[in-house]
Amino acid sequence: MVQKAPILGAPYSTRPISSLISSNSSLDGSKSRGRYQRQTKPFVRGPIPLDWLTCVAGLSAKSLHVGIVLYYLAGLTNSTTVLVSYKVMNAFHVTRWTVRRNLLLMEGAGLIHVERHCGRAPRVTIMECGESVRKGDVPENL
Repeated sequence: MVQKAPILGAPYSTRPISSLISSNSSLDGSKSRGRYQRQTKPFVRGPIPLDWLTCVAGLSAKSLHVGIVLYYLAGLTNSTTVLVSYKVMNAFHVTRWTVRRNLLLMEGAGLIHVERHCGRAPRVTIMECGESVRKGDVPENL
C-alpha cells in the first residue's frame, strides 16, 4: 500500500501554511543560499596571473608548487608580501631545501623579491612577470 505525502494545510498539520514555508526555501523544495555562506575548506585565493604561472612553471619542476603556495599565503594575509613558513611548505610536501632553491630561481628571474635575515623566515614580495622571463631568458648563474 502506497502512502500519500501530507498536503500543506491538510488536516495532518495544525500550523498555518505560512509557517510551513520558510523564507529561505522556494515552493519547489530547493533551498536558496543565505546572504553569506562561510567557506569551510581552505582554498587558493585568486586571480593568479596566468603569465606569472607560466613563467614560474618554466623555471624548474617544483617551482610551480612553491609559486602556488606563495599565492596561497598571499591570499591568507591579503598582501603580496608574505613570510614563507616552512611548516606551511611542508604541509604541501615541499622541503625547505626545495623552497630555498626555487626562491633563488624565482628571484633571479625577477618574479619575486626575497629579504633574508639570519634565523628568520624569508620575506617574499610577489612581483609581476618581467619581459625577459617571458622570452625564456633564465639566468644561468643560479
